[in-house]
Amino acid sequence: MAAITSVHSDFYRRQLSPAEGALYDGLLPAILEGKSSCTVNALQVKNLGRVIHALVLDWPETFFWKDPATRYSLQGGGPVFTYRFELAYRYPPSECALKRQRVKDAAQTILRGCEGKSAFERVAYLYDVLAGMVSYGTEITPQQYATIEGPLLEARGICSGIARAFKYLANLAGVSCLVVHGRCPNPKGVVESHAWNIVQVDGHCHHVDATWGNQQGRVSRAYLALSDTEIQYDHTFTGNWPQPGCSTSRCPLPTANGIPALAEALLLQKALGLPVTELRVTGVPGDNSELLRQLGKHCSFGKKGRCFQALKGIAYNPSNRMLYAYWKKKGLFSIFH
Repeated sequence: MAAITSVHSDFYRRQLSPAEGALYDGLLPAILEGKSSCTVNALQVKNLGRVIHALVLDWPETFFWKDPATRYSLQGGGPVFTYRFELAYRYPPSECALKRQRVKDAAQTILRGCEGKSAFERVAYLYDVLAGMVSYGTEITPQQYATIEGPLLEARGICSGIARAFKYLANLAGVSCLVVHGRCPNPKGVVESHAWNIVQVDGHCHHVDATWGNQQGRVSRAYLALSDTEIQYDHTFTGNWPQPGCSTSRCPLPTANGIPALAEALLLQKALGLPVTELRVTGVPGDNSELLRQLGKHCSFGKKGRCFQALKGIAYNPSNRMLYAYWKKKGLFSIFH
């Protein structure tokens, strides 16, 4: 397999006007070089915040930049003005350099696992790593948990930090990736702001949400490589940025439509010997008790009956069509005799 070549996804840069793009292009090298100020000649723009937001989304490695503290003055009579920016950073220069190097080293350690893998396998690997490694929480400082610093150096962060870390790693692994923003319900059912990713693999775009890939400390692939239709069961887009369409799914989870198909899928999944089975299910009752009743009625004898007896319990969420089947310990039942 060919060596991995890193890429950079400047999706949000391409959504800017020519004047906004000129400011973006002038700011970026100054930030990466850690300069305290820079000047840029450009037409006047109405919303500098849009430029800064695009830059932060495209370049998560600028985590050391204190973007809210950016100040500027405007000189000239137009139509071209001179912008003078005063740049601030979250840490002193020596500490910035140390933090940046530590982030690079942490990324390179993770990326060793991408060697020999296809593009989609790299996406799945990085999803598994972040979902399994990073705990959701705000016990560290905001500049850590909301940027790539928290997930990569402290194994802790919130959705924006995890999504930015995923983009950073995916780009280094040669996969085009962007951060998207929207809203979804938290574990208590309260709808709040959220961030996740869109990747492009083999010419197709897919949604990836490594934050939701951590289900109570267990890695779930329920949010790996989803289509627009699938992600919109529990995620909605917000903001003023257009997003690429994700018309196809490569989610590795088995699917089932209706009770008979669910029974067949459970029969196959039980043979894998895993303690928990995940499926995407449609065409079944939304109430767990009624679902179990109908499933038990269908699986009343033979292999399916013994498979049903091996179930410890199920949990079905009709809002995102996810069903979790929990199995009893091995040795009680065998579905093959």
